[in-house]
Amino acid sequence: AMELEVFQYGAAAVNVPEKAHRFRGVWEANGNGPLRGDWYFCPEGEAPRLVGSFDAGATTLELLPLVIASQPSVAWGPQARLSPALRDVGMAALGAAP
Repeated sequence: AMELEVFQYGAAAVNVPEKAHRFRGVWEANGNGPLRGDWYFCPEGEAPRLVGSFDAGATTLELLPLVIASQPSVAWGPQARLSPALRDVGMAALGAAP
């Protein structure tokens, strides 16, 4: 598990209350190649809320196949890339980290 602190984000992405919160990125660890995952807004004492998804890679060329394979969605709002089971495993690992 890894936690990334994000200090700047689009204000329109989520309504951020004036209380402790964090963002968490969770993804399936596949060993090599680019990562695809989901971003969650986690207000203290509330359930995490999906606010977006991400692709991460060592180089732009590594990310190119993901961009080509991505199709625009007709659904409104963010769409989860991970299954609920994988999300729960990632969130539990982050919750157990000091």
